[in-house]
Amino acid sequence: MGILPSLGSKASAALSFPRKFSTHTIIMKYLALKSRFVAMNFLEFAVWGAYLTSMGNYLGSHGLGTQIGWFYAIQGIVSIFMPGLMGVVADRWIPAQRLLGLCHLVAGLFMGCAGYYALTAGADVQMSTLFLLYTLSVAFYMPTLALSNSVAFNGLTQVGLDIVKAFPPIRVFGTIGFICTMLAVNFLGFQSTPAQFLLSASLSLVLAVYAQTLPHCAVSKGGERNPSSKFWDSMPSSCLSSVAWRCSLSSPCCWV
Repeated sequence: MGILPSLGSKASAALSFPRKFSTHTIIMKYLALKSRFVAMNFLEFAVWGAYLTSMGNYLGSHGLGTQIGWFYAIQGIVSIFMPGLMGVVADRWIPAQRLLGLCHLVAGLFMGCAGYYALTAGADVQMSTLFLLYTLSVAFYMPTLALSNSVAFNGLTQVGLDIVKAFPPIRVFGTIGFICTMLAVNFLGFQSTPAQFLLSASLSLVLAVYAQTLPHCAVSKGGERNPSSKFWDSMPSSCLSSVAWRCSLSSPCCWV
């Protein structure tokens, strides 16, 4: 059982596999589940990495250098209220994995529109139009950072895994996804072109479809606590203080 250190008696009891399944089969099922969340996290942050570090190059080369700050600031502004609103929707009406897909669908469409507009407008790109489309996209993207965590927490908890131990190795692949698309944009020469927005939109639409295949997340009933709450409750206060400090940073990169 050393292959999966986080696999314990609670996990075995939760799965209740018939005796015909060997230990090897059970372990493979766990690995399959974790790999699905690895792919989700990889795509989640790959969407962001496609433009976050290179967007300033495009804006600066198209006469919008003085407006770069607004494109980064708006991510923090929409994050004040949009994740909370989507969280209420996920808790009460729409399962988290469905809402994750819907948010990525809308975000991907608006980011695609922003990229298409920038591509067709060329040097005549207007701040008002591009900024509006970009804002609508990030307004629906930012809530997915929390929604993807909720989907993973829920799926891992359903099979009895300790999310405090099982989730961090999965989350690492989000950072890897961010770095991969960031480097891809660099090596493909997209830093100063609208292609970075189109790449981000494409990845977002892929995740919108993929999210519909993830384990089902039931909406919370009255008084019932979700796995996300249990995860944060298990964190030492010193860790929570560190998280709060990191979240207060002005740069969105602190989430990566």
